[in-house]
Amino acid sequence: AGETPTAELVDFVLARLRATLTGEGLATDLVEAVLAVNPRDLAHAAARARGMDALARAGSFGAVRATFRRVAGLAKDHADTSWSSAHFQHPSEHALADAFTELPAAGSDVDAELAALATFRPAVDAFFENVLVMSDDADVRANRLGLLRAILVRFGALADFSRFSTEALP
Repeated sequence: AGETPTAELVDFVLARLRATLTGEGLATDLVEAVLAVNPRDLAHAAARARGMDALARAGSFGAVRATFRRVAGLAKDHADTSWSSAHFQHPSEHALADAFTELPAAGSDVDAELAALATFRPAVDAFFENVLVMSDDADVRANRLGLLRAILVRFGALADFSRFSTEALP
């Protein structure tokens, strides 16, 4: 009951891509984080890895990683990604929802996706500064968690951010 030739070929190609990217100087944890998400689209995976490496070298990656971790801290166990502006109580909720809906479509233009994510942090910070996510009102709380979960899922289309070490990248 060994692996099928197709599985062996996929493993071989992914190993070659991994070696190529790390050979270009990309951090191992960055490559692993990217290849953990949709690795069979090799061109897109390589573009995501190289784009994140460029952000790291420009000093912008820390903000993206911090934003994702902050969102993930609250939303990782919330399964529902639905939310409605009808339940918003503060302008920062609208601002975060607007910033989120303006993100380029996942899988479209990697550079545009990463650039948008790099500028996403102020909306998240304002949201966390102005609202209590775990509101006593169950509908408001579920709505806020739904928005955060949708953001978490969107970030997760680029890489498994939990695989990044905290020291390896700026």
